[in-house]
Amino acid sequence: MRAVYFDGQSGAAGDMILGALVDLGADLAAIRATLQPIVPAEFALQVERVSSYGIAAARVTVTVEESARHRRLADVESLLDAGSLSARVRTQATAVFRRLANAEARIHSTTVDKVHFHEVGANDAVIDIVGSLLALELLGIERVYCAPLVLGSGVGRSAHGPIQFPAPAALELLKDLPVRLVADLGETTTPTAAAILAEAAEFTTDIVLRAERIGYGAGQKTFADRPNLLRATLGLVDASFEHDTLWLAASDIDNTRPEVFEWVSEKLREAGAVDVVTFPLMMKKGRIGTRIEALCADDARAAVAAVILRETG
Repeated sequence: MRAVYFDGQSGAAGDMILGALVDLGADLAAIRATLQPIVPAEFALQVERVSSYGIAAARVTVTVEESARHRRLADVESLLDAGSLSARVRTQATAVFRRLANAEARIHSTTVDKVHFHEVGANDAVIDIVGSLLALELLGIERVYCAPLVLGSGVGRSAHGPIQFPAPAALELLKDLPVRLVADLGETTTPTAAAILAEAAEFTTDIVLRAERIGYGAGQKTFADRPNLLRATLGLVDASFEHDTLWLAASDIDNTRPEVFEWVSEKLREAGAVDVVTFPLMMKKGRIGTRIEALCADDARAAVAAVILRETG
């Protein structure tokens, strides 16, 4: 199964996601041609090679004549219908904008139908969102994974005036997902990127991937202590790479006779332990004790712990 894994130390923006995918080989000309019927304005979509702390990356720049910045969800859905998007991209793009609408509705205490998109409804945001989803399709990517996103802090400007970072919409979109909070970076992860990845990606740091290509998408800002890059690793996730999670139940015991542990080990295996080991150790006041360790699956944890508590001192 072909998959991509996003990770970076400076968060993510829509143009960084698109840039990383273009760096992996997504056809920018094909993306541009597919976007033209959707975006109701003249626009230019360009990529340049840049370097951030010695790492070569693709920076995608969108130049667009803005004609409508305050769209509602229905307006955006009409734009998506105007193009020739595949059913998959059309469905994903609609879901991304619905996530944005739900987040804005909760923040402003209104309904989804009444939400006015500002920055995230502008033409450049439409290009970033639909373009990124098109790039995933062009690369044949079936699964998307993402490391916890970095969220900076500070104060900036928005269509509503001063805004605290992380932007309320970005934070709302990333609820129940793992994030890293870093002080004093300003805006790192934008609502556009948060919506794309919250919809398309599984957030994890535990993935086994046979890497084929690595791409980097460059952001517009410069940080003094880190490259402003989003890395995308493209490769294969094979079913044979899948693994189970085991729990370790352990106890240090200094008041049980050694011959008891053979009995305990047998009872632990009957309770579901897949492996049991014991070894000597020195405990308080110089007493020689025994550590017993049992590996078990999640559904056997309670039974294994109960055996240790019941059958030892």
